[in-house]
Formats: sequence, structure tokens, C-alpha cells
Amino acid sequence: MKFLVSLLLALMLTAMAHGQEADSYQTNDQQEDQLREPLPEKSDPIAEQLFATSVKAMGGPDAITYDSLSSKILLSRGPHRVNMDYYYKRPNKALMNVWKKADIGNEMFKVSTGYDGTTAWTFDESEEKPFPQKIGGEKEKEIKEMASADDLLLTYKEKGCVLEYLGAVNNRKQKNYLVKLYHPDGRTEYFYFHPKNYLITRRGNKQMQMGTPVNVDTYVVKYDKIDNKWVPVKYEIAYEDEVVMTMEFSNIKLNPPLNDAMFEMPKVKEVWLKGKNAQ
Repeated sequence: MKFLVSLLLALMLTAMAHGQEADSYQTNDQQEDQLREPLPEKSDPIAEQLFATSVKAMGGPDAITYDSLSSKILLSRGPHRVNMDYYYKRPNKALMNVWKKADIGNEMFKVSTGYDGTTAWTFDESEEKPFPQKIGGEKEKEIKEMASADDLLLTYKEKGCVLEYLGAVNNRKQKNYLVKLYHPDGRTEYFYFHPKNYLITRRGNKQMQMGTPVNVDTYVVKYDKIDNKWVPVKYEIAYEDEVVMTMEFSNIKLNPPLNDAMFEMPKVKEVWLKGKNAQ
């Protein structure tokens, strides 16, 4: 399974953003520019070998690529719980439904965010007059990346990314091998590998929060073997080394049949009742 959590978290936060207009997602682009770095001329051979070894450890390329996927997700933050459904279909379709309780009463509402291969969108059914909105800017880019077909462990070269090996480092009182990945636009990510089985134990980057760069790390705390493939199923998300939430995957289905229509932005017909009520 793809390493989805960082992008899923961004998608979930997008879905849960109340009252934001689509254009507001454009405002963070200039702030994000502060985090971009110049790319090295070429990738480090040791870093490339670590990526290749990790792919093999997870079960080979087929273990992290698939035609479709569905899963239930439980996100926990302190006493709060959020249930989500996630769907993916190759080559570039993704959908996440976040379920939330109404402010009054026990009714549950769905907040959907998705990408149909062309348009990124969000739709909050709890609003008084629910209407789907297109998403632009940095959030649109994140959603498109989440819907991309393959894991960066396999596709970093064709996507123009460059790898840098940073040596052995301490990660939660354990030695890990650390690789820094540079995206073509200068954004960076960090991958931590277990010293014996070479599975990913942590993935991190910097994000702008209220105009300030913040270290955001996702720790893999549990793998399960599904169809002879090592699949990460539980994560901890940390801001500046403090764990703020956990994310657990369950009911994971690889290659289920999924209809293209489920990824499309909903078409809502506005009904005017004024004339009818006046009769």
C-alpha cells in the first residue's frame, strides 16, 4: 500500500475546513515557497539503494502498487474520534469521506473530498445549503499527489526527485538510516528506514502553520502482512516531536471494483421552493 498518511491528513483537514472558499486555498503558496531548497545535481547511490531495498522488503513493486484500494480509517486526537472511508483507483482518482456528528442532535453528516483525474473538490453535507466546491492552490497539488498512481519509492526518478543520504540517526532510541528527498519544485521530505528490515519507520517534512515552519512527522507503529505484503496499518502524527493524533487503517481491500463515477464532484440541483410555498 502506498505511504498515504501525510497526504490523507492534508486531505482530511481540507475536508473539515468550514466556511472556506475555494480561492482561500491559494493563499499558502507564497508561504510554502520559504520551505523550498535547491536540488543536488544527482542522487546519492546509498540513498537509491535504501529505497530499492525497502521496496523489496515490503514484498516488491507489486506490494506498493495496485489498481484500486479501499479502507476504513479511524483518526484519534485526544478524546476525539473521526471515522473516514478512503478509496483509490489507478491511475489518478481518490476519494475520502469524513463522517462527523451534527452540532445539534445525533445525526451524522459526510464531508467528501476527492479528485476525479481532472478536478479536486470538496462537499460538506452538513452545511445549511450544501454545495460542492473546487479546490485550488497547494491543497489541490496535495490531493493530486495523493491520487497519483505509484509510491515515490518507485517513481522518484521519473518524477524528477533527487535523493540525499544523511547517514545513521537516532529515531525513538533506535538507529535508523535517513534519506532526504528533494521534489523538482524544491519541497523536501525525510524517510527513515529500519536498520534490519529496511521498512519505513518515519516520514517527515516541514509545513507552514500560521506563517511559521513546523516539523510534521508520521511514524509507522504497526505493519500487518496482507496477501504476503507488509502493509502499514497504524501511524502516529507528530508536530515538533509531540504526537497529536493516531491513524489506524482497517478493512483494507486491495484491487476492489470501484466505479469512476464515485470520484466525480457531486452535481447538486438547487431547488427553489419559494414559488411552490406561495401557492
